[in-house]
Amino acid sequence: MDRDYDILEKLPDNSVRVLIRVHGTRHVPSILKARGEETKNECFARNIRTGEIIARVNDKAASRVNSSNIRGS
Repeated sequence: MDRDYDILEKLPDNSVRVLIRVHGTRHVPSILKARGEETKNECFARNIRTGEIIARVNDKAASRVNSSNIRGS
């Protein structure tokens, strides 16, 4: 059974907007990657039924954590 996912963008004011709905996980990576290349804002795919986030691009919080871990090495 294929699931439906919303591709969302987190805007600088922390609001979130839905960009597109995708049917099945097969299309999520390419659509998310393309949108991530068009904006510097964080974008993510969320299961519409469970709310689970399955993928992210341009995640600034994760980048800060990863950068601080590298500097601490």
